[in-house]
Amino acid sequence: MATDPLADVRVAIDRIDKTILELLGERARCAERVAEIKLASDASAVFYRPEREAQILARIAKNNPGPLPDRSVQAIYKEIISSCLALEEILQVACLGPAGGFNDIAARRHFGHGPQLQPLASIADVFRQVESGKARYGVVPVEDTRDGGGSHVVDYLCESSVTICGEIVQPLKHSLIASDQALDAVQRVVGHPQSLAACRRYLDLNLPSAQRVPMASTGLAVEHAAQHADSAAVAPEAAATSTGLAVLARDIDDTTPEQARYLVIGQQEIEASGNDVTSVILSFDNRPGALHRVLTPLAKSGLDMININSRCVASSAWRDVFFLDIGGHASDAAVAEVLSAIEAEVLNFKVAGSYPRAMGA
Repeated sequence: MATDPLADVRVAIDRIDKTILELLGERARCAERVAEIKLASDASAVFYRPEREAQILARIAKNNPGPLPDRSVQAIYKEIISSCLALEEILQVACLGPAGGFNDIAARRHFGHGPQLQPLASIADVFRQVESGKARYGVVPVEDTRDGGGSHVVDYLCESSVTICGEIVQPLKHSLIASDQALDAVQRVVGHPQSLAACRRYLDLNLPSAQRVPMASTGLAVEHAAQHADSAAVAPEAAATSTGLAVLARDIDDTTPEQARYLVIGQQEIEASGNDVTSVILSFDNRPGALHRVLTPLAKSGLDMININSRCVASSAWRDVFFLDIGGHASDAAVAEVLSAIEAEVLNFKVAGSYPRAMGA
């Protein structure tokens, strides 16, 4: 009798799945052993090492034979690492809430589903939670005002004792989600004003009669849609998974979605990973050529100036500041030399953190 090729492949998949589960268990037991070894020598040992995780994910991408793309394989390993870490320590991570918004999605993208997220009302609350030790890390938006005014993060970094431990870069892709799966049942579309504007063409074409109601955040829009059967929220698709809502339409942006950047803050100094960013906050007087003198050492060094932004902060000590991102770690000799040269030219200077560059950045 002829064999069934599909049945043979399914048998092979079952066998492979069994092997994968056995290997996952072996990896998890190694993680538990790591915890035992660390705690034996240090009762307050740190288990989460962002630089170590970045090195693992970089190696995974380098050794990936396909056909799965690097990003998919890294996402799988992110969850494996997160779950194994949860056997050592349940991380407390504060982020701008409520759940279901882009900040919540960014936190999960970076930390996986192992940690316990603490959705908070404001950026100030996130900083306070980390400063007090009630959360080990916090996630805040730095280059997106979609859910709470990311530019205010620089204000808090000027005065806070926390340091930047990581970054997350993700596209602000929108879907239409609701509790009712019928598109014609939607009488009201809720979302952050920028999200509604980003999807105007889709909404005009598919829901021309629906009322559009701006909300203070994407998370609040998701909450509203979950509580009102006649409403749909413009939100990330992942918000539907976390809240049990249905996805009525995917990728409804009128144009290519913009990218948002989030910072991970904590009390931990991060060691070099080999692919890092150093963020610096500085201010200087208004003498002619002041900015040129500040940037000249960087230009001569050949280091990458990834980003520079200016901001007027609410601080009597800092006032007008520049937020500068440099490629490399502060412990690198070339970076340290540039930082020293810049500091000599400015009134106020602070290394806000050195940390691994975001995946895909």
